[in-house]
Amino acid sequence: IIVLIVALGTVFIHALMNFTFYNLVNQLIMGCVLARVLWLSGLTTEHLLTFRSPALIRIAVIVSATYVLLVNYADAISSDLVYQGGLLPLDRNDHADQLKTYEILSAIRQFRSQNSANRFAMAIFFRTSFDDQPEESTQARQSLAIATALEYQKGLEINPYSYQNQQFFADFLSQNPWLIELDEISSAPEQLLRSGVANAPFQIHRHVVLAEFLEQQGREDDAYRMLKAAIVWWPMRYNEYRVWRTQLHVKLLRMAKRRGDDETIRLLLNVAGPA
Repeated sequence: IIVLIVALGTVFIHALMNFTFYNLVNQLIMGCVLARVLWLSGLTTEHLLTFRSPALIRIAVIVSATYVLLVNYADAISSDLVYQGGLLPLDRNDHADQLKTYEILSAIRQFRSQNSANRFAMAIFFRTSFDDQPEESTQARQSLAIATALEYQKGLEINPYSYQNQQFFADFLSQNPWLIELDEISSAPEQLLRSGVANAPFQIHRHVVLAEFLEQQGREDDAYRMLKAAIVWWPMRYNEYRVWRTQLHVKLLRMAKRRGDDETIRLLLNVAGPA
C-alpha cells in the first residue's frame, strides 16, 4: 500500500505539471487507497451505509459520473479548439466559427475557471486574434492585448510551473512593453523567466533562455553569470538535453573567450566529455 501511495503521489505531481485533466481521477483513486489504510490501521470503524431510497443512489451515481465526464470533456475541448485538433469542425479563418470558438471557450472558462489550461487556452485564442488584427486597428489590438495578458497572468497564478506559458507571456510582454505599465499587470518578462529558472534550475535551457533575454537588454555581465550558474547542472539528462548542452557550451565558450576567462574555459572543456 505504501508503494501504491508513493506511485499515486508521483503521478499526481506529474499530472499537475503536464496532464492536469488526469488529476480528478487520480484523486479519486488516492482517496479510496487512503480510506483503506485508515480502515486497516483501526483508526476508523466500518459502517454500512444505507439509503432509504434506491433512487437517491442512482441519482448520485449519475450526477458524479456526469460531472467527471463534463470536466474531462470540457478541458479536452478547450485545448482542441486552440490547437485545432479537429474534435470540433470549426475554422478559425471563418468569422462565424471564430465567434463560436470564443463562446465555447468562454463557457468552459466559466465552468472551469480555476483550471490553468483553460486560462492558457483563452490567452492563446486572444493572442491569435491580436496577431490577426491589422496594425491600424489600434483600439482592437489594445483590447485583445490586455485580455491576452490578463488570461496568461491568471493562468500562471493558478499554475506557476507552466514554463512554456511563462515564455509565451514573457515574449508577449516584450513585444508589447506598454502592458507592463498597467496596474492590472503585475508581471514582467525578466520576472517570468527568472521564476521559470527558480522552479526548475536543473533544466539548462531555462538558464540559456534567460541569458539570451538579458543579452538582448544589453546586460551581458548578468547573462554571463546566468550561463556560468548553469554549468553545475550539466550532468542532468532530460528531453533534448544534448541540444541544450551544446547551446550552453557554444554561448558560454564564446563569451568566456571574449572576456579572457581561462578558468571558465577550462571548466567547460572539463565537463564537456561524452554525453
